[in-house]
Amino acid sequence: MSIDKHQTDPLDGIAETLDHAAAAMMAQATHGLSPATLVQAWSDWALHLAISPGKQLQLAAKLGRKYMRLADYAARRAGDPDTLPAIEPLPQDRRFDDPAWREQPYDLLVQAFLLT
Repeated sequence: MSIDKHQTDPLDGIAETLDHAAAAMMAQATHGLSPATLVQAWSDWALHLAISPGKQLQLAAKLGRKYMRLADYAARRAGDPDTLPAIEPLPQDRRFDDPAWREQPYDLLVQAFLLT
């Protein structure tokens, strides 16, 4: 039985289409940057943070302050629905314009998101 060298595998077209779709999705997700470049940049950042105890302390303190702001807001909001938010979105940020975002429990989610 001989194999025709000119015959194409029926999976070739499917494989090419899948590869093209995956590459397009990756390009969209990474804004055209190479995933290897992104991993290298993240690894460099993580390594520098891992060997910088002072920076770790600063970030932990910042997290603690923000967590306390959120906890304070949550406690005040539980007793007074008119409590001023701990943080406001930037003027150009329209994601939380719907009044439902100012109602419990969603207002707490908004505050937690904006504080991060």
